[in-house]
Amino acid sequence: MNKLFYIATILIVISCKKDVIESPDCKRLRTGLLELNESIVKQEIEKLTADLHPQPQAEDPTGHMYNLQILVDRLNNDCSEFIASVSCYACIETYPPMSEVLVEFEEAGETRKVIIDLVTSGEDILRFGGIHVQ
Repeated sequence: MNKLFYIATILIVISCKKDVIESPDCKRLRTGLLELNESIVKQEIEKLTADLHPQPQAEDPTGHMYNLQILVDRLNNDCSEFIASVSCYACIETYPPMSEVLVEFEEAGETRKVIIDLVTSGEDILRFGGIHVQ
């Protein structure tokens, strides 16, 4: 009986998988941002947010303030052609609240600025919510 317990425990531990973070396809993300293609941008952004679960604290009851900065850091580190920054946190008063990340990049000699909206629910990971031009 003891052996069966240990085997079951080992199988459970092995079968548990951590959230997997994939690197975004920066070229595809750029195309999605240029074309304002929400489907493409969503797929690439959610690769970077798969492990960003809410971590509520007294000063941040929703729990995504730090996660938003992690997303920005990942974008800046993984896609060197982008300059990403937090535009606002939980500033769009919807339910759940939404936040914005500004992504800037050069295209044909011009600086393009696109806002990525993110759903900052205290009950779910950071999720893509939409895009628009600043």
